[in-house]
Amino acid sequence: MRRHSNPKMTTNLPPSFTVQPYRLADWGDIRVIMGYDEFARPEFARRYPRMTDYLADTMLHYIECEPESVFIAEVEGRVVGALWGAVDTRRCEANYARITRPRLARGLLFGRYGLPVWLIADLRTHLANRAITTPDVNLAVYPAHLHIGVLAPYRRLVSVRR
Repeated sequence: MRRHSNPKMTTNLPPSFTVQPYRLADWGDIRVIMGYDEFARPEFARRYPRMTDYLADTMLHYIECEPESVFIAEVEGRVVGALWGAVDTRRCEANYARITRPRLARGLLFGRYGLPVWLIADLRTHLANRAITTPDVNLAVYPAHLHIGVLAPYRRLVSVRR
């Protein structure tokens, strides 16, 4: 068992796996992981490849807001997974509303994501999700959250314990 740089976390990793803090050079690889939503919108990603750029850009605020909360997993020098989130969810959501959402709107208007014909389908999905009742989270008690993305061939090979 190798120790992670955080002394409170231990990981059981196969010998070729390494976990390390995010580096600017990892951004392109992380965009691939953040942008491909194979569980929620796989048909959109196949039909509209530029949508993955949009989805990745929706996650950019995590790196801008708390880069110290972003980690990558590598196998033989290839980024195969990422963990990103926020210690302070409220601050991160405010950053999204103030900076990221307007940036996305500008990108849509100026063609950064191609002709966004997928946007109507994405909006329908978003509106349908509003009908789902999610558990209320008390951010005063649970202020943090995280996302984990791992490329399919590398899933179930890693476990992390605190």
